[in-house]
Amino acid sequence: MPGAWAEQDKRSGRWRVRWRDETGAKRYWSDPPSFPSRAAAQAVVDAIRTDQRRGAFIDPAGGQVLVSEWAAVWEADRLARRSTRAGEHSRLHRHVLPAFGHLPLAGVRKGQVEAWVRRLAAKPPDGQGRGAESVRSCFAVLRMLFEAAVEEDPPLIARNPCSKGPVGKLAERLCDPPREPVALDVAQAQGLLAALPAGTPRVLVLTLLGTGLRWGEAAGLRRADVDLLRREARVTLPLHEVGGKVYAEGPKTRAGRRVVPLPAAVAGALARYLPTAGDAE
Repeated sequence: MPGAWAEQDKRSGRWRVRWRDETGAKRYWSDPPSFPSRAAAQAVVDAIRTDQRRGAFIDPAGGQVLVSEWAAVWEADRLARRSTRAGEHSRLHRHVLPAFGHLPLAGVRKGQVEAWVRRLAAKPPDGQGRGAESVRSCFAVLRMLFEAAVEEDPPLIARNPCSKGPVGKLAERLCDPPREPVALDVAQAQGLLAALPAGTPRVLVLTLLGTGLRWGEAAGLRRADVDLLRREARVTLPLHEVGGKVYAEGPKTRAGRRVVPLPAAVAGALARYLPTAGDAE
């Protein structure tokens, strides 16, 4: 049965706490002995027994796992889209692990996380700092990493040092506001098309200008997705690029799977470019 007790080290005279896990194995809470008196050790014993009765006891050894070690496990078990995993991998290895990878999970404090967010948001000498969305994305990876450690069975740590709300507001306060999207007028769009370098797929750029589709959504359009009679296109299988390789993957949300109208100029360009309905996609 689980339990805990205090015992005195005969050499030093100091006290240590030991406990028995659910398998019956004896474990050390602290070794070498770290408590100067029996009363100090007994206070820890009482806390352990209370947590064990509540089912809230967490093995302190779990918190000593390095962030880098836990990150490797978390990444290997993470269930997410390929493009999502690629973005998380980049943020994890470029920003999270250089700052926290050498620390034990239990050694990361909220203040350290906030200081890290401030460093991410700080403008370098050239004045080109990261946007709030980029900072929030890096923080989200760190938060998910620790949340998984809290939810592990058995838990590795008791609390997540990342506080979503305050840090998100901190990013907004420190970073430049996002740039407002700018819509090109007809003259500007024509000027852009005229300035395209030789070999640039003009029909793709025209489709982007006329529909507002993202690059992957437009590049992933198949013949079956385009209805020239109704002058509309269905977004069903956008293209993504990860590690220099391009692949098709459905939209993340239902809202991403949609039908967009095609202006006359775009429909005409696509009619000249696309194969007929009887040809291969």
